[in-house]
Amino acid sequence: MTGHKTTAVFDLETVQDRELLDVEFPKEKFAPHMAHEIVAISLATFKRDPFPDDEILEIRSLGSAKGSEREMLSAFVGYIQKEKPRIVGFNSRSFDVEVLKYRCFRHGIQFPAFYQCGTKWTLIVVGIRQIGILI
Repeated sequence: MTGHKTTAVFDLETVQDRELLDVEFPKEKFAPHMAHEIVAISLATFKRDPFPDDEILEIRSLGSAKGSEREMLSAFVGYIQKEKPRIVGFNSRSFDVEVLKYRCFRHGIQFPAFYQCGTKWTLIVVGIRQIGILI
């Protein structure tokens, strides 16, 4: 493998956005994607080189007790747009990516790389090296 390729492993933590749900919507029921408020985005980044030269760059959470969902999303989108890493997630194709899309839309955050994609099966390949391995 030649050169460095940055990989970012991410995960979202969410709660129901009660502002978007009917007051009678059961709290124990799984809400639609757009009604999940993001309370934390965790991100681990590393550069992948042939062993033993792999390098962990950073592990962090983009949320804080005083921060807002909008700030977290802006930081995450800014990182993706700037660094264009390979993104890896778990159950991300069916949940995290959909929640990111709706919550960015709700807050008016532009995420061009998300919309420069093929189908839901190929996902974000243009502009970002790959949002693949999303299971």
